[in-house]
Amino acid sequence: MKYLYKLTDENGNSGLSIWAVKTHWSEGITHEIDKNLQSPNAFLCSSSFIHCYEHPLIAVFMNSRHGNFKSPILWKCKGKIEKKDGQLKCGTFSLTTIKKLPLPVLSTTQRVKIAIYCSLTQKQSEKYKKWAMNWLNGKDRTYYAAATAADAAAAYAADAVSAYAADAAAYAAAASAYAAAYAASAASAAVSAYADAYAADAAAYAVSAYAADAAAYAASAYAAARRKTYSKFADKLLELLRECK
Repeated sequence: MKYLYKLTDENGNSGLSIWAVKTHWSEGITHEIDKNLQSPNAFLCSSSFIHCYEHPLIAVFMNSRHGNFKSPILWKCKGKIEKKDGQLKCGTFSLTTIKKLPLPVLSTTQRVKIAIYCSLTQKQSEKYKKWAMNWLNGKDRTYYAAATAADAAAAYAADAVSAYAADAAAYAAAASAYAAAYAASAASAAVSAYADAYAADAAAYAVSAYAADAAAYAASAYAAARRKTYSKFADKLLELLRECK
């Protein structure tokens, strides 16, 4: 058993998607998956698992791509991990809430930084890399530059689909670049009331795209080396998230 973290909506409910287990949580509540549904080989996003996270910052960062709770409650829990999606999500057969925790606040700038970092762990065009480095060092964070990078990354993604239809990694690389640039352009578009939300979702998507890339390689002959790379990435992700204090 170890400490885990779970998000619910403002009423303590989770599992609101059609394939998940609908549950209500409060302090000291234990929920357990029906024995007939428990299967470590099942798809993680299914009724075979209760979803949770290994770190509260990961929970908050991935919320827009997972539970998408508008006013989430963060719970400290105890449980045994049965299946993992790298560091992005894990699943248990039984989970017990301990107490509510203050919800970490992640800045839009931090989310964009993480999205760009994800994209640069993979092969990108020179034009994109130049924009990314200029954004990271604060030289150019304008909407125009980010939007131009997003357009270029989108075209790169289209080329990847055409030329490497069977290569999920190639598309994931381009998709993460597009998401990072899109996040940056949204963040700099002060005219948009929803810029922060767009940026948050795009940043989380960039991380998801990297995870898809890592998963694709895990089935190849480079599995061991790729897992090592992914582990280093996960450590870096937490390092960047911890800067949001």
